[in-house]
Amino acid sequence: MSKTRINGTATTIPTNKKHHYMATTLVTYFRTEQVPEDGDSIKEVKIQKQKHMNAILHSNKKLINYEMIKQGQVAVMQRCHDELGVKAEEILDFTYMNIVYCGLMTEAEFQGK
Repeated sequence: MSKTRINGTATTIPTNKKHHYMATTLVTYFRTEQVPEDGDSIKEVKIQKQKHMNAILHSNKKLINYEMIKQGQVAVMQRCHDELGVKAEEILDFTYMNIVYCGLMTEAEFQGK
């Protein structure tokens, strides 16, 4: 159990509960694609693309600090690699569009179990 203040009142929070957030991001990246040209030739072109992606952030404290922001960025970049095959050097921009507080809960409560 840990002590915290909620609305000015000292409250005990179970240590297995964490503050959960859902972050929506916009990732801008480029892809090199082959495009047919006149005749039989093929030209390689860099095409800029964008993708909205979500990330779950959680913390023992009800605040979003720089470390959490970095963790969210790393998580989304890993998803870009795993799901889209985008390499880190192909990412041009990363923007947090929104971060929503989901609540203080255990992992099981967050998963709906």
